[in-house]
Amino acid sequence: MAGIKSDLINEAYSRMRVSGLTRVPDGEDIRTALHRLENMAAIWGDTYCTGYNFEDTPNPGSLHNLKRKFWSAYESNLALLLLSDFGKQPAPSLVAESQGTFSMLAAFTSHPTQIRPPGRMPIGSGNEIRYGHSQRFFRNADSVPNDCATNQMVQDEVDIFTEHFDAYLGLAETIVSYTIASSAPSILVVSADSLTDPDITYTVTAKNVGVFYIRINATTSLGRITSRKINFIVQEL
Repeated sequence: MAGIKSDLINEAYSRMRVSGLTRVPDGEDIRTALHRLENMAAIWGDTYCTGYNFEDTPNPGSLHNLKRKFWSAYESNLALLLLSDFGKQPAPSLVAESQGTFSMLAAFTSHPTQIRPPGRMPIGSGNEIRYGHSQRFFRNADSVPNDCATNQMVQDEVDIFTEHFDAYLGLAETIVSYTIASSAPSILVVSADSLTDPDITYTVTAKNVGVFYIRINATTSLGRITSRKINFIVQEL
């Protein structure tokens, strides 16, 4: 079931009742909560890949894109952040809930980096069928950063991605042109790319498994050029 950002905000205010907050949140309270929510999601985003929907102009009516198992962590921790705006101390039960749900979120989004065998290590007789009889040692494999910025896809999947440049651009500065290219154009296929300043949107078709990247070079109205490398891992279904 999809949810919107105001659902998280309303549930956060509901949780704050246990700490003595009885007022009904007005429009200003919702705007404050949305600002706190976006900042909290941004802090978590570099480490915990929850898929939160970031926008150039946040809207409480937008989908938040969170799986349901993450909702309680966002709601209870947002409630803790908002209590200080009303001069309230969090109830022990709310603190316990926020700590417990955050621990679960961290566990769900943990992706330990796998250590590849070194090239000097023999593959062993049990792996000859997989690697072939002529290969005696493990080969070095391509790797990408194990973080939220690495896009995960499944073979034959087609998806739409957006690269945001609003944080890079200065006052009144715009993106005027760009180039976009795949490291493997016939395998990781880029199509239907477009510029809606300050965002570049493109469609990716993953035709085979492997590790690839897409490079975007964008030129601004001030003549600045920025380069983005977006990593992709394509796996079998």
